[in-house]
Amino acid sequence: MEVEVTVYSDRKDGLLRAMGTVVIGCGFTLLRQRMVPTPNGIELWLNLKGEQGRCWNWKISSAPTPW
Repeated sequence: MEVEVTVYSDRKDGLLRAMGTVVIGCGFTLLRQRMVPTPNGIELWLNLKGEQGRCWNWKISSAPTPW
């Protein structure tokens, strides 16, 4: 199964590392990535491949997001 994930953050520091930890921990393989600045912060796009239904409730931090 291939999955596309878009993550928004107010800062770039540590974002790719945090998402990489989740991706690997859930058994996915990273196929492609793109990180771009936006007016609201950073947008990280990931294209992943892995097993269906293995890990869907991801929590990176307890900080509230504006989206």
